[in-house]
Amino acid sequence: MKNNVIYMPSTPLNVMVSLAHATAHKELQNAYLVLIDQKNVDNNPYYNCLKQSELFTEVHILPGMAHGKEKLAERSRNFQQIKQWCERWRPAEILVGSDRRVEFQYAMSVSQQWGSTGAYLDDGLYTYAGKPRAWYKDPLNSLIKKIAYGWWWKEPVTVGASSWIQTAYVFQPTTVVDELKQKECRKLQPEWFLLPDIKAMTYLILEQFDFSDSAIEDLSKIDLLLTFPHPNDIDLMQGYRNRVEQFLERANDKGLNVAVKYHPRMAQADEWSLQQRFNIAVLPSNLAFEFLLPFLKSNMIVLGDVGTVVMTAKWLRPDLRTMAVLNGNDAYASQFRPVMNKLGISLIDSFHEAIELER
Repeated sequence: MKNNVIYMPSTPLNVMVSLAHATAHKELQNAYLVLIDQKNVDNNPYYNCLKQSELFTEVHILPGMAHGKEKLAERSRNFQQIKQWCERWRPAEILVGSDRRVEFQYAMSVSQQWGSTGAYLDDGLYTYAGKPRAWYKDPLNSLIKKIAYGWWWKEPVTVGASSWIQTAYVFQPTTVVDELKQKECRKLQPEWFLLPDIKAMTYLILEQFDFSDSAIEDLSKIDLLLTFPHPNDIDLMQGYRNRVEQFLERANDKGLNVAVKYHPRMAQADEWSLQQRFNIAVLPSNLAFEFLLPFLKSNMIVLGDVGTVVMTAKWLRPDLRTMAVLNGNDAYASQFRPVMNKLGISLIDSFHEAIELER
């Protein structure tokens, strides 16, 4: 008899990893998926595609749009719905990309009566670098959440480390932070992401972002893809925008086919007006980078920095030339060099070094 399991992704990367895990285990389980903490529930591109997948018996979506007092009311409604689903599905396991999500922790508290276990699905950087924490902030935050939501809340010292989690599915089990080494670590296999179900879903998702067949074909012509970090990270790296613009001007002079992808938190589709000024392709910021990977040509260059992009590119497409641009003289960027080294990711000090590789 197959066990029932619930996937609770909240980010596009969570969706991709959930799809791969569900595909690899579809003969062993009945899978349900709840897309949590979503700002867009009326026309969510990932939800629209997931509903078409035969991997999941049911697919649902929960909002995460309210603020202030309304946030408590919204979460209370979400909890009521989660309770109904858990009572109906009686999951043996609940899988999530962050055990900091209150929806996951509530589902775990409800499902303890059936002996449900929790599993962490690799969410990138914090799996290997850990989460900086203040001695006073986490206990205070934990107390506030216990009062607001329930005494079932457990504050993890880093993502995936709470006692709700028994198993961690990660890309590099030997290099996770010490807290995750206390879990049963299992390797996410790169070949899972190449299975037919994943490729079919990838096409559906690109269609949701209005990619035509010719636009998909154009992805295979890109020589170099530059991905931008979170705006908060950009603010902490002195002169970042100026260095990017100098690099794009030089790449243009060299005749390279360059594309850029802003972070989803950037306010505008082309925040810095790069497409018009440098005649480059600007990819949709709210489309997860991981869904572009199958269409990139072998040996092309992917540039990132302090985010998860360089990690997933290396893990899922080892045939690409993936590099983290981390200037050793920049105090903020340089603190990420050790973890990138640990993961075997190539480091360069400047964007211009990537152009030299294309000579």
